[in-house]
Parts: sequence; structure tokens; C-alpha cells
Amino acid sequence: MRILQNARVGRRRPGLRSFVSVLAFGVALGFMPDASASTIEFTTPVNLSNNLGKARESRDDQESGRRLGRKARRVGNHVYVAWQDRAGVPDLTGKATEDIFFRFSVNGGVGATWIPQVNIADPTLSEPALNLSNDANVSTEPRLDADDRGNVYLVWQDESVGRVKFRRLLVTGKTAITVVVNDQVNPTPAPGNKRTFPDIALDAQGTVHVAWVQGGRVFYRRSTDQGVNFGTTQTITGSSGPCAAVGSGLEAELAVDNDGRASIVWQNGSTVCYNRVVNEVPGGPPDFPKVVDTNAIADAGPTVVADASGRVHVTWIGKDGVKQRTFYARSTNAGMSFSTLMAMTPSTVPGLSGDDGADKARIAAAGQVVALVWFEKVTNNEVFVARSSDGGASFQGAKVSDPAVSHPAGTHPRAEDPRMAIGADGLVHVAWRQGNGTTVDDAMYARQSAGAGLVFSAPVVISCPDNTAACPGIDPSRVSPKIDDPVVDVDGNGNALVVYDSNDVHGGL
Repeated sequence: MRILQNARVGRRRPGLRSFVSVLAFGVALGFMPDASASTIEFTTPVNLSNNLGKARESRDDQESGRRLGRKARRVGNHVYVAWQDRAGVPDLTGKATEDIFFRFSVNGGVGATWIPQVNIADPTLSEPALNLSNDANVSTEPRLDADDRGNVYLVWQDESVGRVKFRRLLVTGKTAITVVVNDQVNPTPAPGNKRTFPDIALDAQGTVHVAWVQGGRVFYRRSTDQGVNFGTTQTITGSSGPCAAVGSGLEAELAVDNDGRASIVWQNGSTVCYNRVVNEVPGGPPDFPKVVDTNAIADAGPTVVADASGRVHVTWIGKDGVKQRTFYARSTNAGMSFSTLMAMTPSTVPGLSGDDGADKARIAAAGQVVALVWFEKVTNNEVFVARSSDGGASFQGAKVSDPAVSHPAGTHPRAEDPRMAIGADGLVHVAWRQGNGTTVDDAMYARQSAGAGLVFSAPVVISCPDNTAACPGIDPSRVSPKIDDPVVDVDGNGNALVVYDSNDVHGGL
């Protein structure tokens, strides 16, 4: 995994070239000298995973998945990163199993101040990352959130026993201490499929919200004491109707608003479903599930955000006649009802040029700004953004990717798997992978330019070009040129943090 930071817009800071990297996880720093500049610079990647195993973070459908991926979180000057790595405790056969690892930075990812300490020149000399699971079970799919008091909250799935596992860390200075361990978030694991795909989010009051899937159902619990105790388990899918009969490939996504309402979306076949939990009443159900759409593409999956005004925004991939589109709907009454569906097309959104084959739609919201990002399977596969400045009432569109911008130039035209974040200034930052469709993918980055209209900077390659020896600390004999799963975050100064995986050739120890 890598984290990439785009330095503050303003006076130029010398000496920054590329960000921080890892075997499969890393970090990077970048800089745009001013709002009108067309060039973006990055620091050298920093290897966070020490080249020990197979650092990664992925869903089963990694190539076609749609998850936002909360594996990195910036709070103030701290950056927290979690990943799964095949470098943990061996099982009974002596094979290394997946464990959950963690590092943090105390200065926003700038330089080498990662804890435990990272040796940028030689990752094999770095201190080992913190192993949070540290057992012979298979632990995967970490998700994290954090507050401004040094508390870091994590969940992951233990595939060996079908458990949702929870940890709360307290970060003070250069120390991270595990203060809460809860391996019973799902009290009665269902037989059969052991994958739970948990999600976690904090609200403004510090309540911890967790959702997961098991036995063909979506479940939810919350904690008001920082994870020491969790309340009543709520069944979100209901007992009947089109949203109740769900399959084994189910995933759910969670968002919370400032009033502590939890919004949860999932997909049952071609049906996009939504439910919310307003108050936790022992034994009481949440609201009845609502059908948002019935023409979704199988396994594309919806995503959800809730903004400070209580609006709920949902996006997914569906059918518009014979064409595959990105769709959007919003609720202006905290999820009680949703607007008419809106397809992101050139005829409905000025500035869009893609017209079919949409995939991997994701959504973000900040203040009145709502943004969607996806790619479309046009000639080379291109990344598109639709942005609203009026809370989702109307949108402008733009193409972000450029097939000619790659390394070597023009040889990696397929832009896919985009993610984005919205800065405090309302500008959109986008990261994606771009390759030749078979053997090579680079991590790419572009940001919205200040000023009128929806205009983006020229894309830049933020990973080591094809992951060659051009980057210190990267062993080219152990790393493939395949970048995956980029996730972007932005701080209050416009610094962008991008985390991505660099797939290990050897597949672990």
C-alpha cells in the first residue's frame, strides 16, 4: 500500500519529489506550487510493509469491486494506515497466514516519521509494523476510523471463525497502545461462509457504528463507550420483501450523519436497498428497508455518504435501456425518501462525454459539494467525475484521465478503479490505476483546478514507473508492476494522501 500526499497549494517547498511506499503499501508526498500550476510533484515512495509478505487490502471482487476502502485515515497531523499482510503467525501447516498490520505518521506522512520507524533507504532494516491480530487465523479486510483525541478504531474479518473483530488504539506521541479488544462484535456467527466484510464509522458524538454481513443478512451494532460494549444487534435486511432474500456474495456499506443516524446500502440481485438506524431501542427494528432501484448491474454494488445537513447520497451502476450507466439518488429528509434516479449521461450532465459501460461508481460529499467518480469502458477506459455545488440538485461533468499520460508515454491507456476525496476548499482529488489491461498498472493522480467550471490538472504517475528500481527501498525482484486499490484523502491544507497496493510477485512467505 502507498500513501501519497499532494503538498499545500501556495509557496513552493523545495526537496519534495514523490511520496511514501511499501512492498504493497506505501506513502508519498506531492506538491502543486499554486492553484493555476499544471505540474504536480511527489516525494519518493516509502515502503511501509518491509517487503515481508504480501501486503494488500482487497475484497473478493478486487478487480470489479467498488468499495471506498477505509484503510487510511488522516486526522490533523496524524496519518493512520492498516493493511493485511501474509507475514504473520504460521498456521499448523507452517504456512504464513493473513494478519492485520498498522503504522502511523505524526507529521502528515512527510519524511520518514512513521511509527514503528521506517528506514526509507532499506525497508528490511525498518522496525516491524504493529501486528494487531497476531494469531494463526486468517484475518482480512481491515477498515478504520479515528477521532481527534488519538483514538483509532479498527474492524476486520476473521475468516477462520467467522468473527468481526474490533480494536481501539490510543496513539500518544510515538506510541500506539491497544486499549480495547472485542472479538464478539457478531455474537453468533452463522455457519457456512465465514466472510463478514465489516465496515466502521464514527459520528460527531464519538459513537462507533459497525455493519457486517453473515448468513445472507446485513447486521448493525453501535457502541457509545468507545467500543468497550456494543448494543443490540439489529438486522438491517428485514424479514420479508425484495431486500430480505440476499445472496452469499453480499456486501454492505455504512455512513453516519452528524445526528448519529446510520445509513446502510447493499444490493440484492438487481435491487439497490437502503436502510437506516435512528435510535437504538433494545429489541426494536430499524426502519423498513427501502428499494432505491431495481435495474442495478449484478455485483456492482451501491455506495453511500451522509452530509452535515442530513442529506443521504447514493450511487450505483445500473441499466438505462441497453446502456450501463452510473446512477445517483439523494434523500433530503435523512433517508426517509429518495429523489428520482439520475443517470450520469452527456445529455443530463454538461461536460460528460462517456456514454456506456460505466463501472465502479463511488461518491463523496462535503458541505454543498457532492461528487461521483467512475470509469467507462470506452476505447481505452476513461475516468469521469460529476460534481455538484448545490447539494446534489445539479451536476457538472468532466473526463479526468488521459490515455497518453503513462509510463512509458501512451503505452498504458486503460484507466480503472478510481477513488476520490473532496478538500476543505471543495476541490475534488482523484486517484486511479492505469495500465495495459494485462501486466502493468501505475497509480495515477489528478486534482480539480480552482476557478470556474470543472477542470482537472493533467494526470501524473505517482507510483514508481512500472515499479522499477527507480524508487529507493523497492526491491524490483520481489514486486510486480501491478498497482491496485488506490484510496485518496485530503487534509485541510489541500494535501492529498493516496494509499495503494503494489502486488508481490512471490505471493507471500
